[in-house]
Amino acid sequence: MAQTRNEALKAVLDDLAAFKFGLNAYYDDLEPQGVIDSVLSGKIGALRAFCRTLGWSDLVAQMQDMTPLRGNAVESLEILQSFVVPDAETRLTVMLAQEGPERLGPPAKTDEFRAAAPKETAISDHIRRDILDGLLTQDVPIEGRTDFISFLRRAWNLRELPSQDQRFENAELENVPNARKPSTVRRRANQ
Repeated sequence: MAQTRNEALKAVLDDLAAFKFGLNAYYDDLEPQGVIDSVLSGKIGALRAFCRTLGWSDLVAQMQDMTPLRGNAVESLEILQSFVVPDAETRLTVMLAQEGPERLGPPAKTDEFRAAAPKETAISDHIRRDILDGLLTQDVPIEGRTDFISFLRRAWNLRELPSQDQRFENAELENVPNARKPSTVRRRANQ
């Protein structure tokens, strides 16, 4: 079922309000610190985008210098949970009471990507949202220890996703060079 934007904003606010991590794990090892920084940066980026869309420029300004996180997640999370999240929740409640849910627009279009997730390696919606938030706000290699195409194949069934390039039948043919065969490439002249 498609999620409305006010539900998505509420989910981001709830995620940030409940976000916790162990201080020892955070400060003792750089690997968990990097993961926590990336996930929290993604959540901050998502909240900042919602606030920008809604015209809450004072909250946007408060979060502007928080990302990218580089070992300062503890301080940023404290500011978020103490000031930003409660303020945004109050504003959302008032806005929905005064203007209704239509203010935030139609449902987000995520069903296409959710349906294309391979069942044997399906990633939960919560984790997928965290990953996408991190990808949108960080300038880091997203594929980890694997190559980029393998990463994409684990996240989505590329054969079921439509291509954004009319020369190809699906996203796999568009993005995977060795998957392209003359018989599968559309000809512009035939269309």
